[in-house]
Amino acid sequence: MSLTQNSPNPFGAATQIRYSVAVAGRVSLVVYNAAGQEVKRLVDGSEAAGAHAVFWDGRNAAGARVANGLYFYRLSVGRGTAIKRMTVLR
Repeated sequence: MSLTQNSPNPFGAATQIRYSVAVAGRVSLVVYNAAGQEVKRLVDGSEAAGAHAVFWDGRNAAGARVANGLYFYRLSVGRGTAIKRMTVLR
C-alpha cells in the first residue's frame, strides 16, 4: 500500500490523490478536517490491486464547499493505514 501527496497542494478547485494497493480488497479513503471530523469519504469499497487515483472537488458529504484550511486524508487497506495532509486555499 502506498499513498502519495495530493496534487496540486495547496489547491482551490480540485485536487488529485493517488494511491496503490498490493492486493485486491476493501479500501477506504477519507478526508478529515483539522479537528478530526470526517468531511467526505472518497473511496469506500473493494478495489483491484494496482495504482488508483481519485479527485476531490473540495466539497463535503453534503455538497457544500469546505473552508480554507488544513485537511487530512487517510487511506486504510486491511490493517494498514497511511495519512497525509493537504491545504485548501481559495
